[in-house]
Amino acid sequence: MVLDATWTPASGDRPDLIPARRILGRVVERVDVFDGALDTVDRWAAASRIADTLLVDGTTYWYRLREPMWRWLHQRMLWRLAIADLERLGHIEDVRLDTDEPALADVVRARWPAATMIEPMTEVAATAPTTSLMRRAVRRFRRVLGHTPRSATAGPSDQTERERRERILAERVETLAASSGPRIVLLTNPGTHQQIGARDGARQDPLFGSIIPALADRGFQPVLLATGLDQRRDDDWAIAADDDRLLPQFMLRSRWATPEDDGRAAIALDHVDAAIDGAAATPLMLDGLDLSSAFVAALRAIAAQILRTDAPTLPRVERFLAELRPKAILLAQEGIRTPWLVAGRRAGIPVVAVQHGILYAGHAGYPDRRPPSLCLPTTTCVYGPFERDVLLDLAYEPAEVVVTGSPRLDLDASPLDRDDAAAEREAVRRELGIAEGDRLLLVSTVNLPFLRQTHFAHMLEAVLGGPLPKVHVVFKQHPGEQDDGPYRELLLGLAGASGYHPPPMSVVKDIDLYRLLRAADAHLGLLSTVLTEAVVVGTPNFIAMTDAHADLLGYVAAGVARPVRTPSELMAALDAGQPLDPAARQAFLDRHFLAGDATERVLQTVVGRVAQPTAAGPASGSA
Repeated sequence: MVLDATWTPASGDRPDLIPARRILGRVVERVDVFDGALDTVDRWAAASRIADTLLVDGTTYWYRLREPMWRWLHQRMLWRLAIADLERLGHIEDVRLDTDEPALADVVRARWPAATMIEPMTEVAATAPTTSLMRRAVRRFRRVLGHTPRSATAGPSDQTERERRERILAERVETLAASSGPRIVLLTNPGTHQQIGARDGARQDPLFGSIIPALADRGFQPVLLATGLDQRRDDDWAIAADDDRLLPQFMLRSRWATPEDDGRAAIALDHVDAAIDGAAATPLMLDGLDLSSAFVAALRAIAAQILRTDAPTLPRVERFLAELRPKAILLAQEGIRTPWLVAGRRAGIPVVAVQHGILYAGHAGYPDRRPPSLCLPTTTCVYGPFERDVLLDLAYEPAEVVVTGSPRLDLDASPLDRDDAAAEREAVRRELGIAEGDRLLLVSTVNLPFLRQTHFAHMLEAVLGGPLPKVHVVFKQHPGEQDDGPYRELLLGLAGASGYHPPPMSVVKDIDLYRLLRAADAHLGLLSTVLTEAVVVGTPNFIAMTDAHADLLGYVAAGVARPVRTPSELMAALDAGQPLDPAARQAFLDRHFLAGDATERVLQTVVGRVAQPTAAGPASGSA
């Protein structure tokens, strides 16, 4: 029997071929691998005391590393449990392993220590007596951290043009630094901006699109630090050139860097290596397998990758802040913004973070305890009282968390009357090519490649892998996805293998999410923030219960999402056409979204922090 990890379904002429997603799918249905992996990582961290020893300039870096290490272990736990299932069924006689799959290779090495890694498609001796053959056919999972690199675009070959860009940016910095209004530095990521409004609507920051103009109206000078932008790239320059408030992130390296900065990474890595050496003796066991050495090696590699950027970035951010002299820093995704948190604390500049995505108990991006060396934002703005309670149950103090609501809701321009709503719905359907009489099923996707290949692939096969008459499936991609994804390929392959007609499909990203939700007959989600957005809009909401980790916010119990597991259940739910219960919807929104003007509340939070600035202090200590 051949275990195939590609997306192509088992074909009729290969009865021995079993797609890996089916084996992995049986695991995720019964085991919460997300929580299991995080619990294992946290127990290792507590036993090794790594949060107290893995320090850089007095700040713990464990909580910057915890989430990628959780993802690392998640992959291996899933493969470990899948292999254990195959062993119990007597399906492994020996192992042929492609060395391009590091997670599977780590599990195989731990399970069969006598096996040697050979080139792909050559046999590896196995020590366990079993009955048939397992082979890993290749679809690479390339990134331990789950990131897909941005495609580079050519920069100017003309030295004169490069110098012109630098001169424009230098003048922009001087103008911003001399502005009369108090400056607020705001970190924004143009790579994840979304189209807001009608088909020709502008791409905006979904979190800060309403806040940026509100700051200017209040007399502040927004300074937009565009993460991921490099003025040397032509496409990036086109974005930067259009906004006199925007500074590309690469300026930290071109304007605010010194030759000594790079040496800080080597010093930081020496400290980190010493801390990891001290923790290396702490065992990490995974379902009877010892992955200690592989875990420590991965921790060392990921720490090196992060600190080669973060260590020299910190002094550059400090010089940036010294020149611009902002009154506050406003950002999101604070878990990966450690240099900004530390620099803000050292300079006595308050850092205000705004919630991004859904926040739930057990979210690996937020610290689970509070060592003295932890650096948190001065204030974190969350959408609702539920989210505040989650943070208070973790490492946050009451004064550090304020409920503001979601600024994204302030950007929405829903139709004012029934006729306008009907016109908007028809316009969206025309844009997507939805045939008359077809129902629009909106499926929200996930960003991380590993999740797309495993949990999400299983969901697609389980719920959409059958006849879907008069249904047009629209995949709404995550803003961070850099390709069209494998969604269409999988559904076409499943239909071809089983002999039914695949549904018409569209894959979209640059379209207003709320506008799309209002046009949809229903939404289907798994591990997606859009499950919550569908409740906000009032779209009939289906949650794929094909994963033990599926219902992160208790959607089913709250009565705001209908569980589906199979194509027949999905079709029955579509045929029923039940709208969300108004009382259940309102109760959910009351818990997760503070009603009213979220932009104004975030603005008031920033103003309040500016009026009571944070005292400058060392890197260590609580925020």
